[in-house]
Amino acid sequence: MAFDNDVRLFARVIQKPLVRMDENGNPFQIETYLHVLRGRRDFGLHFGHVEYQIALVVSTDDVIIKKMQGWDKNDFAYIHGYLSTADIVKQSWCPNKIKVTRGGVETEAVCGAENSKSGTLVYVNPINAYLLASGLTEEASMAMLRNCEEESNSVKLVGRLCKDPEEVNYKAGVPTAKYMLAIKRSKFFKNEPSDWDTDFPVVRSYGDIAVKDLMALRQNSVVMIDGYLQSRQVKQKTICSSCGQEYEWDDLATEVVPYRVEYLKNCQALLPDALAADADAGQEEETAAPDTGAVPDTGGGSAE
Repeated sequence: MAFDNDVRLFARVIQKPLVRMDENGNPFQIETYLHVLRGRRDFGLHFGHVEYQIALVVSTDDVIIKKMQGWDKNDFAYIHGYLSTADIVKQSWCPNKIKVTRGGVETEAVCGAENSKSGTLVYVNPINAYLLASGLTEEASMAMLRNCEEESNSVKLVGRLCKDPEEVNYKAGVPTAKYMLAIKRSKFFKNEPSDWDTDFPVVRSYGDIAVKDLMALRQNSVVMIDGYLQSRQVKQKTICSSCGQEYEWDDLATEVVPYRVEYLKNCQALLPDALAADADAGQEEETAAPDTGAVPDTGGGSAE
């Protein structure tokens, strides 16, 4: 069965792209953060408002680097690519107070030791990148983003579950499912390790969609996801290698939230009640009046 990994973003450039150089001064990688919007489609929580999300774009392709290195803050761009994952080491610095002796006087100081923790980087690897407008103010760039809210943040995946889905707690008491997909890469770029042949995006589904996912999916199930990128600020915990105290630090989690899941292979049959609820939800979506709620002026990820 063919696997698929397709990401399309209409986006505001948050900051000028960072270009990394090799020892000879030649660019070998470019990265930037983009503002995108989740549209008004139902994703299981029946929210009718749009929401800003953050997408990281990284490329090692010479052509893409040349296209993107001239971008600047508040430019408006279109990215077509695929969702990639990479194992990385994340750094944090211990904020705990420790006792130190200086000049025979005991006092307190911030530990400040650097600590490392294994993690996963989730980013969009562009196949094509187009600059649509430049020299914009933040207000004008945000206005362009709102004008294409339903197209701004689109992810379509076909992949195989690495293990059974996990039911996780959501603060509003809404059913939430989390699972990882394995998706074989169909395209490779220069400077990427040869063993990076599979990506492992995490899917987080909510509400009615999560209930069906938990019922239908198992390890090795194959699914099609039609959804969007969600960025959430999460707390990580680390025990300092220097002072031995535990501390928390902020990290960014990027996941795919489905508007729709199709169960393609190795899936359990859904119970009649779940199928009936799905049909009722579809009928409500077709007849519901459009939401006219205001778009917030500042960005941010969804809450845990």
